[in-house]
Amino acid sequence: MKKILTITIVFFVQFAIGQRFNTLYDDDKFIDSLLVLIKTAKSDSIKASNSFKLAELYRRNKDIKKFYYFLRIGNQNAKKYPFLKDCSNYHSSFLYLIQRDVDTFLEKITKANEDLVKYDNTESYVLRASIAINLSIINQIRQNDKEAIRILVKEGIPLARKGKDYEQLAVMYENLGIIFMNNSDRERAANYFKQSILFLDKASKSSYSLEESKVECYIMAAENYIHLNEFSRAGKLLDDAYKILINHPRNNLFPIYYYPKGLYYFKIRAYDSALINYEKGIKQSILHRDTLSLNRLVFSKVRVFNASGKYSQAKDVMLALLKDGDLFTEDKKKLFKELGWTYEKLEDFEKANYYNKKYILLADSLNQSNTRIKISELEAKFNKSENENRIRQLNAQNEKSLLMAQNSRLKYVVFISISIILLVLLIFISLHFRNKHKLAQERDLMNRQKIHALERQKEIDVMRAMIDGEELERKRMARELHDGIGSKLSALKIALDRLGYLETDQQKLLNINTLLSSSITEVRQISYNLVPESLLRLGLDNALGDLCHLLYSDDVRIEYQSFGIEQDMAASKQLNIYRIVQELVNNALKHSNCSEILVSCSQTNSLFFISVEDNGIGFSWDELVEGKGLGLKNLESRVKLLNGTMNVDSGKNGTTFNIELLI
Repeated sequence: MKKILTITIVFFVQFAIGQRFNTLYDDDKFIDSLLVLIKTAKSDSIKASNSFKLAELYRRNKDIKKFYYFLRIGNQNAKKYPFLKDCSNYHSSFLYLIQRDVDTFLEKITKANEDLVKYDNTESYVLRASIAINLSIINQIRQNDKEAIRILVKEGIPLARKGKDYEQLAVMYENLGIIFMNNSDRERAANYFKQSILFLDKASKSSYSLEESKVECYIMAAENYIHLNEFSRAGKLLDDAYKILINHPRNNLFPIYYYPKGLYYFKIRAYDSALINYEKGIKQSILHRDTLSLNRLVFSKVRVFNASGKYSQAKDVMLALLKDGDLFTEDKKKLFKELGWTYEKLEDFEKANYYNKKYILLADSLNQSNTRIKISELEAKFNKSENENRIRQLNAQNEKSLLMAQNSRLKYVVFISISIILLVLLIFISLHFRNKHKLAQERDLMNRQKIHALERQKEIDVMRAMIDGEELERKRMARELHDGIGSKLSALKIALDRLGYLETDQQKLLNINTLLSSSITEVRQISYNLVPESLLRLGLDNALGDLCHLLYSDDVRIEYQSFGIEQDMAASKQLNIYRIVQELVNNALKHSNCSEILVSCSQTNSLFFISVEDNGIGFSWDELVEGKGLGLKNLESRVKLLNGTMNVDSGKNGTTFNIELLI
């Protein structure tokens, strides 16, 4: 299964690093619009920007000549603009990838990323996020999954969020899903695919690659769900993919679509339907010259025949593939082994023995090849050692022949040595006094740093004490409200309900009763805000969901999304995170005049991410900091207490708070 998943990753790698394999062939309108802009634009910057976009599209469609042509136009028009010139370095780096020089490509895009850091604009964020995707996938290919995940989580996703490119975010979450799927962690993979689909739904509809991104993600997520035996979810995703594919009959995504479709039927033992879908995929693979998909589908067809006891048909398919197929050595080894097993089932032991021997010989040849490589390496090391010995012998002879000449120069050497020693002593004394002064400065600096650290620790202790005191006071007030005023109001309401009253006083008493009911509800609401019961009983994730549900109204829609929040987090940290989210949402409700609020919380090991976005009127952070009140001070204190950082992006289209906490 590991190899099958690796083949699947190849399709996504080609999308990310620029040799796009999958396409719907529906880019004509987008190409025409870019050509018109390039032709009619009076500004060189507009020509350069759109030429780079067109070069990118042709590169992904593997039209290398047109890629070169428009890249050259973009580079020529970008010379006067520093930002566009740095963008051109990023696009030009793919010349090395086309030449299969991955190391130079890696060096160039890393340098391009360093050059783009100094620009604080959306285009820079989007390009740097693309670089992060490429770097992550190269690490996947080199089997460094840990680094691939780090690049996506720590670099790519924050950049894509800054650039507000939801399609890029979807691709990154999809790549995370592929990594965990490839490592058989299918539950976590399913969560990442789910996040990817959510971002695809929010992505710009004008993107020329959005439909392809959706189809690819649906297919990958469906395959993962099939292995989890969640067939209804897999079936829905495959149906969604087919609705897009059917409108583009020229597309070359059908070969990878029919594999999970056939696997779906194979898993539920509908073998005839599985074979029908595999056959459709085989025809599409031949049509589009997709050898990887073809071999995968044929092997899957053999699997169906063997599972249904049709060993003769399985044998015929494998022999045809062995005769006409374009197979790698590992595929041949696998095929020989499968043929030997199938002939045993057919009781043709002579041929079973023949193919088992071929399998063993091929496996041995691969091992021998590896052994020869190791022997060559050892020989090279041995020869290097021999050469070093010979060099040492020659050096010894040379030293002996030079010894007499050196004796004649000994007097001059002694004189020069004494002079040098005196000079060194003078330099040493000078350096000693200089270093002594420098050490005194360093000790002074270290003392100041220690004092600063102690002040910092004291400040944290004070903040923790203040927050703990505030929470204790909240609990006391909540208890007093609930047990004291709330109980008395409830008792008064019960007494009024039981009180007999005249018809003339009925309306007054009803008004009093209504006012009491409202007061009781308000007291309970204040008590809940002071100490949320759901946090104590159900944990952080459910408490945050309850908070958003409680504050949801017809005027302001609040959506809550969460991923990976662990239940065993310390209670004090859960409470601090809850108060941070509560303060951000209340601030948005009070000041932003928004109609929608999106709250996203996720956890990756010891890192906890909070994102609160609204579509309100925004604000000036500098003005807010100058007159900040108790709520903002408490928010900053809680973030600081959890060794966190907070970034704020506010404008006329709304406000986004991004907070990263170390828990």
